Amino acid sequence: MERTPDGRARFNLIYDEELLREAGARSVLDTFARTLTGLLARPDALVDDLAPDAGRSPVPFAPTTLGALFDAAAGRDPWPPPSPTAPSTAEPGP
Repeated sequence: MERTPDGRARFNLIYDEELLREAGARSVLDTFARTLTGLLARPDALVDDLAPDAGRSPVPFAPTTLGALFDAAAGRDPWPPPSPTAPSTAEPGP
């Protein structure tokens, strides 16, 4: 997201053209912008009430509000411990 010279928000979407055509990418971006605009205008509304219904939903989700999503994100640890199978980045000892 960035601001235009007149202060409006502008969103850019970077996508893999082998996975998604331009029309699909524009649809994703338009849906995101419409839903975010609705959530900002009505922060207590359920996300599901504002998300456009295209007859399909990629992942089912529980009814929630924008505030609840922020609260859940704020409670997550941004630096979770590495998984036991992740390669170590520690320097070998002497």
